[in-house]
Amino acid sequence: MDIQRIAILIAWPGLGLFLVGLAIRWFVTRKPIRAIVSMIGGLVLVVSFAGVMWFVSHMFDPVDGRADSSVSRQGFQSLVNYPPPPSITDLQYYYEGFTDHMILMRFRCVDASAIAKIVETLELKPMAEAKTEFPAPNVNWWKRDETATFTIYGAEYQNLWRYLWVDEKNGVVFFQEASA
Repeated sequence: MDIQRIAILIAWPGLGLFLVGLAIRWFVTRKPIRAIVSMIGGLVLVVSFAGVMWFVSHMFDPVDGRADSSVSRQGFQSLVNYPPPPSITDLQYYYEGFTDHMILMRFRCVDASAIAKIVETLELKPMAEAKTEFPAPNVNWWKRDETATFTIYGAEYQNLWRYLWVDEKNGVVFFQEASA
């Protein structure tokens, strides 16, 4: 259940309870001005709460940069602290973060020096295999060729890991960073 539905489930019963309380107050006091002011205040409160819930639910939406978009290029630059070189093409970027985070990138690159610079910048080391399965989140470009042979670079820390899978034959590179 997403946060918008939770907001609606809380807001509408809250509004109903408020209106029932308002009716009781009006019946007891017989002062319609106070009842109307209370009703407007309560309505503003309920709408404000629903707005805050909507804002919070959208604040942590995943970022999915399309191929070679400015979002993808900014994502690359924020990760390695330099813009993608011209030899990197078809750059796609995905970021999802709320408590844990995940960054995915896929790009084409046949320039070994560009890949070496990424490996050096992120302080990755050659690995025989990644300690995690090659993940398959819900983005259509995060699919690898099952017949491809990958050179794997990685770095694993206590709550963070980074992997770079390089398919030198096809010139496709996958990167993932995630925290747990």
